[in-house]
Amino acid sequence: MTYSEIVRWVAQLQEPDYKKQLIALGRLVEAGDAAVPLLREALPKAEPETMLLLSALVAIGTREPLVMETIVQYWRWNLNNRSLNQAVLHLVRSIGEQATPGDIALLLPFLGCWRYWEGEGHSKVGSEASYLAATALGNLAQHQPTPQLREALPLLKVKKNFLSGAFPPKEFALVARLIEEATAPWKNLPCIVEVPNTTDDLPVPAEDQIP
Repeated sequence: MTYSEIVRWVAQLQEPDYKKQLIALGRLVEAGDAAVPLLREALPKAEPETMLLLSALVAIGTREPLVMETIVQYWRWNLNNRSLNQAVLHLVRSIGEQATPGDIALLLPFLGCWRYWEGEGHSKVGSEASYLAATALGNLAQHQPTPQLREALPLLKVKKNFLSGAFPPKEFALVARLIEEATAPWKNLPCIVEVPNTTDDLPVPAEDQIP
């Protein structure tokens, strides 16, 4: 794909028409890393929802955990943006299909997306994102076990969201078991985590989270 073509698709991605956005999204995914510089350049000038879509595509190239967490946090309030939904699902798939132990931190933020609420019910897209992330972690447990996989266990060992009554993907239990078995030799190792600067950064218990 030529430079001028990438410029065209980046511009079309920012148009309000959903069908045009989706076509542009597909073309930019095909362009891969070649599109990342122009996508980055477009970010500061984009509208909020478009910015998230662009960010999701940039994240495919950068694979930075902080970018991933930011996308997940903002995405939950923009579930009506179908182009963004497609971008996020592609993002999770692209990481999961070729995941290595170094990608575990990229997948963890998506495990809580099944709690997202859209309209009158729970978001199917959010549940799918959680399913894709969990499946990728399960594959790592079977083929490339590492102590870092145990960081996913608290997010996988949940039964329901008590405020909304939502249940996590049924695959969570199986993936948790695979990780437990694969990482048994490291079970008693201390878990090293970063201490947040303020209590605002602490995670909210599942039963207290707002769907």
